[in-house]
Amino acid sequence: MSPLWRRSEAGGEPKAKSARRPGGGLDLTQGPIVRGTVLFTLPLLASSLIQQLYNTVDMLYAGNVLGTAGSATLGVSMLLITCLICFFNGLSIGATVVVARLLGSGDYQATRDAVQTAFILGLFGGIAVAILGWAFAGFYLEALHTPPEIMKDALFYLRVYFISAIVVMLYNMCAGVVRALGNSAKTLQAQLVGGLLNVAADWLFLVGFGWGIAGLAVATLFSQGLAALVLLVYLCRMDSPYRLVIRESRINAEHAREMIRLGVPAGTQTLLMALSNVYAQFHINTLGTTAMASFATYFKVELIFYLPVVAFAQASTTFVAQNLGAERKDRARKGARTCILIGIVWCIAIAAFMPIWAHWGFWIFNQDPEVIEIGLRIAWIAFPLYSIYALQDILGATIRGWGKSTEPMVIVLVNICIVRCIIIGCLMAAFHSVEAIAVSYPITWVTSAICMLIVYRRISR
Repeated sequence: MSPLWRRSEAGGEPKAKSARRPGGGLDLTQGPIVRGTVLFTLPLLASSLIQQLYNTVDMLYAGNVLGTAGSATLGVSMLLITCLICFFNGLSIGATVVVARLLGSGDYQATRDAVQTAFILGLFGGIAVAILGWAFAGFYLEALHTPPEIMKDALFYLRVYFISAIVVMLYNMCAGVVRALGNSAKTLQAQLVGGLLNVAADWLFLVGFGWGIAGLAVATLFSQGLAALVLLVYLCRMDSPYRLVIRESRINAEHAREMIRLGVPAGTQTLLMALSNVYAQFHINTLGTTAMASFATYFKVELIFYLPVVAFAQASTTFVAQNLGAERKDRARKGARTCILIGIVWCIAIAAFMPIWAHWGFWIFNQDPEVIEIGLRIAWIAFPLYSIYALQDILGATIRGWGKSTEPMVIVLVNICIVRCIIIGCLMAAFHSVEAIAVSYPITWVTSAICMLIVYRRISR
């Protein structure tokens, strides 16, 4: 075990058998495992749902208020924005693991140093991204051959979004810290406040002030800024020895290196997964507009069922990290098994009840009978093995909680990016059908899950 995770003399005393820590977070090293896991996971699930509404609301306003040009302007920016969000979310995992481990060890001074380090990394990392994004936004849009008629609006939108990257990255790092402290309810509160402001600000700037696409960018800046502020206020005001004191903040080099070591591979992993979907989309586009609409509808339906898996994966990372910090390896394993088991049961239930929900689930998003029929063909290929996807995802998160982040990244690179793209290319050359693309997903879930299981068994002995 790295010296960073060793229990200090000052923090080595046995903790009281309490389910709560100073500041109100759940103590995941104590109490019933299932109850603690569920209590911690439910706010994470609600937070994920609200976060997904951000982009949905923007797309609805762009399409219904600004029309085709507005949707095109937003669409040309979405790939880069999605990649940034994926990367920021991954970076926050480094903060979650480091802070959770130190908190579990009972070393509150080291925990405080890690909280301050995460704050500084989030702030200055966001500033660096904002400067680079502002400078290179034009080159990016030109490389995509953005039409001249929307170039000006798209450039303005991207540059304002890159300014908001400061608060977006700060929010993600603070959210990672707050999750590590066991207070998933506070991240829900921050997302709820930011989400409500986003809806109101979109209407105000777009409809009320008539700012066009610029209004959406400014609304994002304000809403994400408020969400970040909610978490910052909590971290600064919580009654605990590891609260954030901004004027005393400084970087602890050891904590910073560990956050970067864990966060960069995790961010790269989510980025690689997003980019692999671009290759799949290229082949989907060759099947025609109906197939494109069917896959788009399938991914919307799938997202609803995937969000609980994400929540249990986040819970597993925090649970494992806190318990390893407390030197409770057996409890860490039990917590990981609990998260995996619940995630698998959830996915088995989805598959079992497909005959009941599937048609209406697709109909909500698209009423075209042909789109629904193709979407159902995709679902019948993917969902029977969706529990393997849950196993892959939660195992990867658990491995990161164990302090290993490069291994899951390499597994995703090999299986989800390289192997999946090869399968899609070969099957499309041979069959050129919806099924040729759809079947590549469960195949690579299986290969990836096997690799994750091998790594997990090795590191968790």
